[in-house]
Amino acid sequence: NAVDVGVKVTPQMSDAETAATPGLVGTTTFLTPEYAIDSTWKNIWNATAQDLAPMFIRSFEIWASANQTSPFPCDPSNEIQVDFFTNVPLLATCYNATSGVNDIMPKVTIQNIKNTKTPDGPLELRSASAVTFTGELSGSATADGELMVTAASAGTVAGVQYTFRFTLENPSIAQDADQLHVAVDTVKQTTSGREVMTSALAAELAPMKIRTPEFFVESSNITQSSPYPCDTNTITLSLTANVYMFASCWTQVIVTKLTNTQSDYINGTMFVSDHFDLVSWDKSTGTMVMAVKQSAVTVGIPAVTYASSAHDDVLVSVTRLEASFEVKNPAVGQVPPGVEANGFFNNASYGWSVGVTALDSGLPTASVNDTQFGYAWNGATVWTEDQKRSSRDSPLGILVPVVTGTLAGQSSPWPCDDNILTVIVQSNVPFVKSCSPVVTITGLTGLALHFDGDMLVTFHAERQAHVDTEYRTSARGVNGTFDSGDGSLTIPLRDVLIDRPTTSAADVLLDVLFFTVAVVNPDLGGNYGSAMELAFTTTDDADLPGSAVTSGPVFKDTRSSMHSASPVADYATPAFDWTGAQHDHVATIATYAVETNDASPLYIRHAGFEVKEIAQTSPYPCDTNNIISVTLKSLVPLFPADKCSTPSMVTISGLKGADTATGHLDVNLNSADGIEEYGSTGFWNKDLGTMVFNVTDPVIAGVQYFLSWKVTNQAAGKNAVDVGVKVTPQMSDAETAATP
Repeated sequence: NAVDVGVKVTPQMSDAETAATPGLVGTTTFLTPEYAIDSTWKNIWNATAQDLAPMFIRSFEIWASANQTSPFPCDPSNEIQVDFFTNVPLLATCYNATSGVNDIMPKVTIQNIKNTKTPDGPLELRSASAVTFTGELSGSATADGELMVTAASAGTVAGVQYTFRFTLENPSIAQDADQLHVAVDTVKQTTSGREVMTSALAAELAPMKIRTPEFFVESSNITQSSPYPCDTNTITLSLTANVYMFASCWTQVIVTKLTNTQSDYINGTMFVSDHFDLVSWDKSTGTMVMAVKQSAVTVGIPAVTYASSAHDDVLVSVTRLEASFEVKNPAVGQVPPGVEANGFFNNASYGWSVGVTALDSGLPTASVNDTQFGYAWNGATVWTEDQKRSSRDSPLGILVPVVTGTLAGQSSPWPCDDNILTVIVQSNVPFVKSCSPVVTITGLTGLALHFDGDMLVTFHAERQAHVDTEYRTSARGVNGTFDSGDGSLTIPLRDVLIDRPTTSAADVLLDVLFFTVAVVNPDLGGNYGSAMELAFTTTDDADLPGSAVTSGPVFKDTRSSMHSASPVADYATPAFDWTGAQHDHVATIATYAVETNDASPLYIRHAGFEVKEIAQTSPYPCDTNNIISVTLKSLVPLFPADKCSTPSMVTISGLKGADTATGHLDVNLNSADGIEEYGSTGFWNKDLGTMVFNVTDPVIAGVQYFLSWKVTNQAAGKNAVDVGVKVTPQMSDAETAATP
């Protein structure tokens, strides 16, 4: 404060006179007008009358404001701007008690600079004015960090605003900004810290306010390219974060719940990203770790304001992070596991995460009812999270294989005949070689001359682009395994299929299996194929063709039982695009008196005779020239001994009363048109009254045959008898008994 000033003259005034003399009185009148106190007074800023009181020395006062350019964790280039002015000039002529020289410049201290990663020490301060500043940072890693600022030797002018900028590296941990304080000090005087004003426009402009990072679920997604078992599947991750990602923070994103893949490794050619490097892949846990590329200063797009009620008046920068990588899908169908992405700053314990289980890029907009993931969607227009997860775009949502349609037919309904069974099957998933698919047909019962073991399966060229050329354009087939106990045929497909690295929905519409199997029909008539069903198994690479299938779903659908009529069409996607007309065995099969079921697999006609007539030439006793004539028209062909399980025989019974001795008799045999004329023999049994003919040449169905042989009548008169006819082994005893 100002002091009382006295005046005396010596030796003219004694001490007593001096003590009794009043002090000098302050005045504002000066000899020269340049010291007049008015608005133009140039030497004292914001002067008052007190400033003219002798030895009144102003106390330091400082006013300041500060803002930052980045609230992002780990930003190495957060520029802090400080604007300040003082009520006095900062002069480099303060007294230095140590040296006794007036050479001390007052220091400006910015207090509470919180938890920066910039190390302690000199800090460059940038200023556009002629006055330059130097800075010294201390306590940077604590909440009490300080920046001591010193002006150049020229000093500053009171009341003039000065601006300087400096760059700090932000911490990785989100934090609120503490109130900054600013003070001025010299050896002799220190001001109390005055609060530094910050911008009222946005709280995030306050120095060292670090934003809490998060992913925006509404603008992030993770999708897949294929929902098919064993397929090569490209997973595409697109995350939108509210912060920039800085390589200096060793930022990592960890993707979890990529479960049940068959990918033992993921290498650089399988991982593509402009933003990330692949750090690690763990198949057992389904975890992928990615790190922001070290070559990048930041990743993301320029800052924009995120228009959301949750972020009003907050400076938000949207960063889009993208990566894609290939995995091999599991062999089994599964509901999407709910893949999640979590962000971490690797040099700190702080992390952030968001579940992306509901993120789908191609959610249906219409109602659906589908069992493609093993349970029904309810068709609601408002989607639940589970329904969203069931989208085929959801990562590792793998379709459960189902048979979308089948066609099957045969070339012959005749007992004992060679028969070609044709099977066409279409699935909702591709037939992928690496899945080692296995087709099993059950219900092949009653087959003649077939033993357990190999059964040749031949593939055909039509719609078989996924089948190896060697199998579909030549006669080469693959051996299936036949089990007569349960009538099953197991067909391994791995060797038959080509390698296909990728598939698409369009491939599935073309993916069918079209193959034939040669069998020999049962002896007796019957609908042996009525219980035939087809099962399709997908396995992983560990199950080689022919080995026991120990994993993978075996499905049977009652609606996909084999048939020759129109295919089942109640699966919406994909529709079975073969029609019965394309393979109409009923129309093309060469049979006598075609029946509706003739083309149905293992539908076997019952043997019998449409025409069966008998007559004799003599009713006279003891006549040695009685010619017995029989006319027969068979309902089925009769084949020689090498076709049926036992030789085919026609037996005429009930002819007791002839005296002809038991033994072989000459028989005349010819067809109605006389073309099939040839001689034969039959075996006559006098005691049983039977005549048995062995079929040595094929008997054509629907053609009348005439047989005749000569017997000797007995001497005693007798009435006519009922004469029966049967063919073995094609007719059972019950069928024979029921035959007139």
